[in-house]
Amino acid sequence: MVTAEKDVFRDDGTLLDELLRQSGVVSKLDHYEGLPHYFHMFPTLPVAHEMMAASVEGVRFLLGKQRPL
Repeated sequence: MVTAEKDVFRDDGTLLDELLRQSGVVSKLDHYEGLPHYFHMFPTLPVAHEMMAASVEGVRFLLGKQRPL
């Protein structure tokens, strides 16, 4: 899951992550300070590229295909 500080859905993502963890579900949450909802739609922001790369890793995580550290 991804949350951003100025995203109106930020608390929903944080709560969902916490409830999943409390239920024993392995969850991954990335939070981005100072950014609004849909910040990844601005390709001139370097952090947008970081978030998209993290999203790809998140899909790998969901599919059980994590890369070794």
